[in-house]
Amino acid sequence: MIFKSIVIILFSFLILNLESNGYDKLKISNKLNNKKKKFNKLKKKKFKFNFFFFLVFEKNNRLFFLVQVFLFWVFIFIDKSILFTNNFLYIIYNIIRGPTSVL
Repeated sequence: MIFKSIVIILFSFLILNLESNGYDKLKISNKLNNKKKKFNKLKKKKFKFNFFFFLVFEKNNRLFFLVQVFLFWVFIFIDKSILFTNNFLYIIYNIIRGPTSVL
């Protein structure tokens, strides 16, 4: 679990570095055009695909991806004592953990 979160954070920093260093926009646009062509082929075939995976490689939605990474980190490292102070968060926490966790 920790290894997955480290990989996600490194990937998010890689995206930030590409944005800040002005990575070759022709390469990015070519990759995006290829992704859009594949996306259009999938639409024509009516094939199920992972929409989140497509959003990660969409240039305009990188900020959305970084927000999701941040929320992922918050839910991994959130302190349980914070959850127990608020009854609503405690109920949500038990629903997420499953019915066996509720005493």
